[in-house]
Amino acid sequence: MKDKKKMVESIGLNEMVVALRKDLLTAQEEGAGQDLRFKVDEIDIEVDIVTTKEASPGASVKFWVYNAELKTKFSEVRTHRLCLKLTPKTSNGDLEVSDEDTK
Repeated sequence: MKDKKKMVESIGLNEMVVALRKDLLTAQEEGAGQDLRFKVDEIDIEVDIVTTKEASPGASVKFWVYNAELKTKFSEVRTHRLCLKLTPKTSNGDLEVSDEDTK
């Protein structure tokens, strides 16, 4: 059996936002036709992040959601607290966790 700690992968900040978007869209689809809906006004996310930069020429800075495995991959790791305030929008306007209005 593999050690659970070793199975943890580094998560890029962009991957976290993509996963959040997918989860919200799934909730919207699953809420279709339900009498009780929730309008999502704002999403406040607070995460600890790590910034890394490769030593190679042309390398860019990367933002990772912090996990303990990152400390073993990089010799110098600095963590930062990042607060994001997201207002979800769809092509039809505000996001509701349902795709139908019932009146």
